Amino acid sequence: MEDLVPTIIGFCVALVLFFTIPAVSNGELIQSGLDTYVIHETDVLGDQVCKDGYLSQEMYAAYLETLANTDMLYDVTMTVVHDTWYPVYDDAGNFTGEMTRIEEKTYTRDIRDALSQGARCYYLKKGDRFSISVQSRSDTTIQQLLKAIGFKNLSGITAFGGGTVTDENY
Repeated sequence: MEDLVPTIIGFCVALVLFFTIPAVSNGELIQSGLDTYVIHETDVLGDQVCKDGYLSQEMYAAYLETLANTDMLYDVTMTVVHDTWYPVYDDAGNFTGEMTRIEEKTYTRDIRDALSQGARCYYLKKGDRFSISVQSRSDTTIQQLLKAIGFKNLSGITAFGGGTVTDENY
């Protein structure tokens, strides 16, 4: 009878570990696949915008739909940087031979506003830099499970895409 209590406790611990370890392992595989999917789709959109020189309503809507397929919530941020070069003049008004670069940045809200206010596309110029980043706002099942166990600093899904616009195919 004295050996029965440790045996029952050992059996319960083994039973919990028997189900918990495979569940965590399976959840990590699902998380890895989800990470890869979001990173790939973000990279594809960034490459397409840089190759074509525009972001259309259809491209953006399709991208948001692919993110929605993961059943998670995301923050999507976009930035377009356009360099404009201006000549530098001295006090007498003579050209000094130097140029000053001014970066003009357009952010997510302005890009979304342009797309939603009737413009079918947001156009970029060759040499502009486009970047898109995605950060998950909700937790996957494995993240919820690990937080319940006691892990606190779990990062969500983060993806980046974009580059320099190489062509204007519009």
